[in-house]
Amino acid sequence: MALVFLARDEVLGRDVVIKILMPELAMTLNVERFTREIKLVARLQQANIVPVLSAGTAGALPFYSMPFIEGLNLRQRMERGAVSLNEAVRILGDIARALEFAHAHGVVHRDIKPENVLLSGGTAVVTDFGIAKALNAAKTLPNLTLTARGTSLGTPGYMAPEQAAGDDVDERADVYAWGMIAYELIAGAHPFAGRKTAQQMIAAQISEKPRPIEQVQPSIPTPLASIIMRALAKSPADRPQAHDLVTVLDESASMTTGTNRRKIAVIGVAVLLLAAAIALRGQIAEALHLPGAGAGAAARSSISTIAVLPFANTSGNPQDEYFSDGMTDELARALSRLPQLRVASRTSSYAFKGKAAPVQQIGRALNVGGLVEGTVRRAGNRLRITAQLTDANSGLVVWTDGFERPADSVFQVQDELTKAIVTELEPKLRGETAESVASESRGTTDPQAYDLYLRGRFEWNKRTIGSILEGIKDFERAVARDSSFARAYAALASSYALLPEKGGADSFAVRESLYHTRMAATRALALDSTLAEPHAAVAVALT
Repeated sequence: MALVFLARDEVLGRDVVIKILMPELAMTLNVERFTREIKLVARLQQANIVPVLSAGTAGALPFYSMPFIEGLNLRQRMERGAVSLNEAVRILGDIARALEFAHAHGVVHRDIKPENVLLSGGTAVVTDFGIAKALNAAKTLPNLTLTARGTSLGTPGYMAPEQAAGDDVDERADVYAWGMIAYELIAGAHPFAGRKTAQQMIAAQISEKPRPIEQVQPSIPTPLASIIMRALAKSPADRPQAHDLVTVLDESASMTTGTNRRKIAVIGVAVLLLAAAIALRGQIAEALHLPGAGAGAAARSSISTIAVLPFANTSGNPQDEYFSDGMTDELARALSRLPQLRVASRTSSYAFKGKAAPVQQIGRALNVGGLVEGTVRRAGNRLRITAQLTDANSGLVVWTDGFERPADSVFQVQDELTKAIVTELEPKLRGETAESVASESRGTTDPQAYDLYLRGRFEWNKRTIGSILEGIKDFERAVARDSSFARAYAALASSYALLPEKGGADSFAVRESLYHTRMAATRALALDSTLAEPHAAVAVALT
């Protein structure tokens, strides 16, 4: 693609790399457009991205300059010998963070491959970000191919199927290329290593499925193996996003680091560690009031108060905000049914939505001993929820986990999440089982009715006339799908009760609102007499 020179910046006294496009490639480009595109890419400033310093022309040839990175590229590193799982996870995490940042800023690489990953000072950095896009945007020949000499806009061994077929690509093509690198790095060989020509490689990318990586490398953590194979999905819609890669790799890094440390421990040190571990377990158990805590346990406070902070919507679609808020509310409601556990109110917890603050500060503000926080992501037909439970006094993470299921199995994910958290608290909860908590927390077995209910709750919580009316529509659709959905009827009663206050109070509106409130409340109580909301709705309507 380019002639590459190592040059000296005499003004700043540093080495830089200058890349001058090959003449045959430059002839096919609008040089002004190419330079303009490169300047847009130069705005990317992130630790794992090699930045563009400048761009221009040398005679008729376009060029751009970048910092000189001392070290190897990833291809050279792989040729030197096997890469440990710990090192592979670190490198893949750095690449994923570069992709996450670039994609969030609307930049797609289009040519992620080992040669474009540089290793220096223990960090992996990605180079040539946005160059392929700039070339594609500036090309003047409509028949510019993917494989002609000097005009390659991708590398066959790492091309996503849609890219190999010549279709339009987006950030999901970079995720596919990441999956190819991950497979090659961990398995020790490219999944289509037997293909000798570019045409054979492209055909494999389009039509062949790689052998599951866990069969090639059994020691790979299951979450990492799963996300690599998902990244290699032929359909772009089935691939994760870069944010998902970062999440899984961060979790895998903790696992692999711990494994490596255990491997190098000698017997004498292991004995000392065992003694220390026994003592440490006693301290942690004492702090959380777990069994086996010792005589001093009763004098220490435990997690008997908790706040469920609003789960972050990481779907990239603001319209999914209702879903992340809904999952937060449902989890808080389920936990509030546990005896001896007090849950902070929704109003208090939502005061910290979107705000970054130390857990100890939040704990003091809400007067709770534990915090539950997490993320919710819906992409295509997949649902991923991550959650963690933190001791608000010490700031230590007590438990963390991730759940990924088809989007229509939200009930199962919610039950698993609730059970997992309750299991951590169970010794304090005097025998209350997680199953009994989850089974009573929903009120319907229809996923679509439940989704409509969550949408309605999201609108209702905005407390405007327009949002309340939208919420009523959602609640009515929910009870139309499931006529035994008591909570949806209760929400309808609350919505109708609030209408006069938000939308005017002429006598007809008040009478009509009271009628609908009573009807919905009566239906809700007939289905579930334990609900408090219908009673409160009628009281509001009568005031």
